[in-house]
Amino acid sequence: MEKSKQKQKLEIIIFIILLFLQNFAIVNTKEFGIAAITIFLIYIFIRHRMYQKIDKKSVIIVSAIVLFVVISQLLNKAFNFLQLGRYSMILFIGWTSIKYMEKVQEMNQKDFFNKAFYFALIIITGYGVYQLIASKLQMPMFFNIFNNNPSYGARGLFESYSGWTKDIRIYTTFYEPSAYAIFLTIAYFYAMTFGNLDKDKRFTITVLTLFNIFFTYSRSGWVVFAYYIAIYIAFKLFKNNKPLMKLTKIGIILLPLITLAIMSTLGIYVFKDASSTARTYSSLYYLVNSFNSIKGILVGHGLGAMLRIPAGLEYKGYVVETFSHNGYIDIVYQLGIPFFIIMTYAIIKYLKAKKIEDEWLIYATIFTLCCSGSMYSVESIIAIVCLVIGDFKLREHKKIEEETDNMLKENKILSKILSIIKKED
Repeated sequence: MEKSKQKQKLEIIIFIILLFLQNFAIVNTKEFGIAAITIFLIYIFIRHRMYQKIDKKSVIIVSAIVLFVVISQLLNKAFNFLQLGRYSMILFIGWTSIKYMEKVQEMNQKDFFNKAFYFALIIITGYGVYQLIASKLQMPMFFNIFNNNPSYGARGLFESYSGWTKDIRIYTTFYEPSAYAIFLTIAYFYAMTFGNLDKDKRFTITVLTLFNIFFTYSRSGWVVFAYYIAIYIAFKLFKNNKPLMKLTKIGIILLPLITLAIMSTLGIYVFKDASSTARTYSSLYYLVNSFNSIKGILVGHGLGAMLRIPAGLEYKGYVVETFSHNGYIDIVYQLGIPFFIIMTYAIIKYLKAKKIEDEWLIYATIFTLCCSGSMYSVESIIAIVCLVIGDFKLREHKKIEEETDNMLKENKILSKILSIIKKED
């Protein structure tokens, strides 16, 4: 039994380490790599026989999505097996991460998971401080040995990251600062909500997280972190006011579009750099061209369509990038309006059925994810998002159990029967 518990703890530690090593690939080719977290989740899937937990409804939904994506690609004469495989892998990572959280609870290892997650957060943010100092003093950035994934770009031992600003930016084990800022935001609020942390631990990770997010110099990261705070405050203020709460939730669902307007305005009047303006016009180009044909409206331009635009293509005087920098536009442009509407409706329907404490976090996590591009396609980010969903599912199960227990206690006959059964045991 003791050996079994130790194996469970070791498994949790490895999972959390690989979760934080976003740009670490075990299987590499010249063009792409398979993230270590993906390989480990395949192991977890097999070891814990999660295939036995796959229900017919999930199979039908996933099969329908894959079939639609294939049809979309074929109609656009752009079938891309690698793109199809990658997004199938993202679905697998998300589903398995949720099921693994359930397994952790089943193994009674949730407290250990929370402790390990907290220490991993301390290590990565502590390394972020070191990385900033090391970049300025030209010291080696040791964790760059884990930044080896060709899908995102490998990093040298002394390589730093700048971009729109001349200042050195923190990115730790991630392929770029914005992805790290988004991941860290989700990880921070996840730990603060589910981690059972005392005041000292909360203070420590708050200081380190704010330091790291600021020095990523990621404008999308700053905006998303601010959204989390605003959503938390709004849910607290309007929890007893149904009309205002409903308006708040509608606003959250529309955040990716609101963000596009905000970033466009900031790009013109505040930042005024070519990077910001080019991103804005790239987003607008893909948005406008999502409606350029009946086929484009109904089935999109096919998964991976943005990678196929002609090099040097300009819109409003700016070169169009191969990213829309907006998750909603990504989906609409590649897969069409009906797919986007059905997907959004399914998410909203799922959330409306849940009435759980701290539901603000799941709204913030799902809908801010699309504010800064297709971050849902990054392995570690989709995994951390699904850990949040998994923990809410655990809370939901716990709430049902508590309600059942209370119902049984109120029923005197059933209560007596249960007490007799317990005595016999």
